[in-house]
Amino acid sequence: MFRAARLRRILALEGLLKIASAQTEISDWAREGNRVVVNGKAVWGGLGNRSGLHSYAGVMIREKWQKSGPRFEAKIDALPPGTEVELFWFKNIDRDRGRWVKSKTLTIPATPSGASAPMPPALLRKVTRLIEDFLQDKIWVNEATQSLEGNPSEFGNATVWKIVLQGGWVFLWSPKLKNELYDVKDGEFYSPY
Repeated sequence: MFRAARLRRILALEGLLKIASAQTEISDWAREGNRVVVNGKAVWGGLGNRSGLHSYAGVMIREKWQKSGPRFEAKIDALPPGTEVELFWFKNIDRDRGRWVKSKTLTIPATPSGASAPMPPALLRKVTRLIEDFLQDKIWVNEATQSLEGNPSEFGNATVWKIVLQGGWVFLWSPKLKNELYDVKDGEFYSPY
């Protein structure tokens, strides 16, 4: 019976990681200035023909993301399971013409049953970027769940999240900490800023 319960928990965590992975991929695709389409409607228009813009294209993309990126991520987080999201990139045919080409279609996976207190996707993205700033490298999150470790008073008596990375790093983080991480291995608080 213990093995069956453990297997259900592992499968539930795997499902949560698939959801976070799909939403992060969609978010990254839009951040690069490409188009995202849901149910035949472009929810992120992207930047089409970039010929002649040179480095200004990157500036335009960053400004657009800063202005409306969080609203776009909220839309993606609110999509129901089973929704198909199409990702497009712009292919130049010649200097003045081009077309959007479908790169792939992602399906938002269903939320697994039996999972305990997963970290919300928007919060997971925020903490992932914080850890990437701290480690100064890209990371892959293996697990992000509510934790019972640590003294609650150290974390401002708020919910504590345990983040386990692929390389073996384990961090504890709480919304009250803002930009600080607790490294479980070293037993110390760190701030990347």
